[in-house]
Amino acid sequence: MIKKLRRNFIALAMGTLIMAMGMVLGIVALLAMHQVTGQYEILLDWMLAYDGKLPDGMEEIDEETRQDLAAIPEIIYETRYFSVELDADREITDMHLSFIHSVNADTVRKLTKTALKYKRRHGWIWNQGSQYLFKWKVNEDGGILLVFIDATSRAWILTTVTQYMVLMATIVVVVYFFLYSWYSRRIVQPYIETQEQQKRFITNASHELKTPLAVISANTEMLEAKSGENKWTQSTMRQIERMTGLIQELVTLSRLDEKKKTEFVKVDWSQICAQEAEAFAEVARNAGLEFTQEITKPVYVKGEEKALRELVTIFLDNAVKYCDTDGIISVHFTAEKHMAVFRICNSYANGRNVDYDRFFERFYRADESHNSKKSGYGIGLSIAKQIVEILGGTLKAEWKDNTIQFVITLKTV
Repeated sequence: MIKKLRRNFIALAMGTLIMAMGMVLGIVALLAMHQVTGQYEILLDWMLAYDGKLPDGMEEIDEETRQDLAAIPEIIYETRYFSVELDADREITDMHLSFIHSVNADTVRKLTKTALKYKRRHGWIWNQGSQYLFKWKVNEDGGILLVFIDATSRAWILTTVTQYMVLMATIVVVVYFFLYSWYSRRIVQPYIETQEQQKRFITNASHELKTPLAVISANTEMLEAKSGENKWTQSTMRQIERMTGLIQELVTLSRLDEKKKTEFVKVDWSQICAQEAEAFAEVARNAGLEFTQEITKPVYVKGEEKALRELVTIFLDNAVKYCDTDGIISVHFTAEKHMAVFRICNSYANGRNVDYDRFFERFYRADESHNSKKSGYGIGLSIAKQIVEILGGTLKAEWKDNTIQFVITLKTV
């Protein structure tokens, strides 16, 4: 339980950290790319408006564009670009390669062909390690003016910075993992102390309560021997039995909390289910309930026979107690894909608005009035849940068509 709590804390903390850092890195990278693309878009629009060329100086640019480029006034001098003119049949009629030396005519033809295949009239093209941003327009005569900017250097800077950011983020995540692992012990320490105090209280209270209960039971039996049974002595004995049962379940719960990893053995769980189902079948029929069972044999799992028997008994007893009048109880046990699956269903018309996520909480009762007609203490299902966790299985409850179903799954051997 403590290890699981620590693992959940570390997983939650690390997941939150990774998500936050991933969002920050992603936003920073997108903003940087958007900034670079936006600046080049301004230049591409200018080039399309002025026959595929950039101005010789900033003084030739209009005031609005100059303000947009104010942060990088040297960009028009350091930008490498070229343009291509095509006729209405999309055949190249002219190339302007004066402002770039890393491409030749064959490369231009290849890039042009690729750009014209895009659904949009602008985008990025990667070619032999270089990255180009392009844009084109259709002239009045049906021809096309296509302009390219070589954005390799800035794209390389962005990529390098992003890689370093990812590397630093990875280092931070690793460091925080070890810090969280160390601090998690201190964080769960109050919970551990509370658990220990709870265990000591349950153990001590159980031992202290046994003595007065034994005395009350003996005195009641003495009164019955002298004066005979009456409704008062019978009521006292019933309450003694209830208190004794509660103490036994509390002790069981406490022992399950303390239980370490156990050496499990191969057990025929199907046989246990069949035996316990047969025992409860008569109890159910005497209560006016219909009882059916369908059990596949043999099905082996790793576990403790005592724990598995107690697990099945808890759910059979629960089904008999909470089944509707003249209702149906059905037990199914099968092996499905290397898993042993135990299902127990019973009629439960009042289960529509029940919170089944809380069914396995200690002392939780769906009947908040704690009606004494339903004997029990609200910890049987909690015990069952802990047994299933110790055995490494899964447990779930669900309600459908006026029937409640519990499903326990363990790996088969």
